Amino acid sequence: MRPHYKLLLLLLVAFTAGCSNSASVTRPGNHDAGDSVDKFALTVAPASVTLLPNASAAVTLSVINAGSPAILAVTPLPTAVSVTFTPAQTQDLSQLTFTAGGALTPGTYDLTVSATVNGISVRQPLSLVVPVPTHFLLVDRDSSENNDTPDAAPSEGDLLYASTLDSAGVTYNLIRIGSGVDFPSLELLTAHDTVLWYTGSSRSPINALTYGDTSALSAFLSAPGNRKLILVGGGVLADLSEQADGGAGAIVWETPSPLPLVGASLGLDGGMLDVGNDGGFTLMGVAGKVTAGLAFTEAPNAFTSSINVALNPAPGTDVLLSGTFPANALNLPPVAGPYAVATGHTFVAPAGGGTKKVVYVGFSLENLTEAGGNTRPALVKSLLAY
Repeated sequence: MRPHYKLLLLLLVAFTAGCSNSASVTRPGNHDAGDSVDKFALTVAPASVTLLPNASAAVTLSVINAGSPAILAVTPLPTAVSVTFTPAQTQDLSQLTFTAGGALTPGTYDLTVSATVNGISVRQPLSLVVPVPTHFLLVDRDSSENNDTPDAAPSEGDLLYASTLDSAGVTYNLIRIGSGVDFPSLELLTAHDTVLWYTGSSRSPINALTYGDTSALSAFLSAPGNRKLILVGGGVLADLSEQADGGAGAIVWETPSPLPLVGASLGLDGGMLDVGNDGGFTLMGVAGKVTAGLAFTEAPNAFTSSINVALNPAPGTDVLLSGTFPANALNLPPVAGPYAVATGHTFVAPAGGGTKKVVYVGFSLENLTEAGGNTRPALVKSLLAY
């Protein structure tokens, strides 16, 4: 069966020599024996950039050991794309900005960036990706190896979400974000009306949501038009808690939530982090909801590599999955269980801003034990149907 998706892979990594393309030549001149030979070099980070119609995107160029300002260039340019270098000549850093018109043909364009000094040039490849128009964006924020290393094997979560969307016939773009790097642009988010964002099964994910991510998601939900956001992973709520109070700690089970993205968008009045202990937990779908009939257990000892969250839904928020935790669970909420562990919130933005739907899942799906028709893909599809 042919896959039904168009894959856009954008690896966003921190700007280091180990994660950017680089090339070098020996600078001309006389060198004594034993001297270190300076290398005239060029690096480009990131090595792949996504450009949307009527939008801009940028990469950082670093010219090393040029001796004098290098002349910068990029070729060949696709139709309807212009570029600027800031500054145009440099022996240090320059920002290369691509600006697209409306008539931009989807595809991957292989470009060459060059720096020239005194007739000597160094060159680097750069991929310019123009995504196929689609309404669905899959965001891989699980801090697995392939988030920082393009050739690394996909994580269990990567395979789960991609194969589920493929089997459902969903056309989607994929953004894979490197550790500690903010989401690239609001324009990229708002070019889609549905976003599925997952943080994986890491017990202590590094910036499952950065401050930049939080701002981008809030702006996405504030943008005109109907929007749907699905957030999966307990680390999301943990990061929001730390961003609110400046340090680690459980979100207080209180009303209303002091966190705008949690209260106004996720429709929660707080929650408790790190529940479940090493006995795992049992979760059930809710009658009358898209998850009705589903039931799972979390594998024993999965707690050691996962953040589980018990949620306190605000009035009007739907409980999509409820969980029962063992008696020795940590941080049990001050109310009787079972507890909400996945919720859905629908609200209408003011001034004709459209209908917004936000699904939050307070655990990672990778640790669930499957039995019969209770499969992880079935759960993902039910959440998509909310």
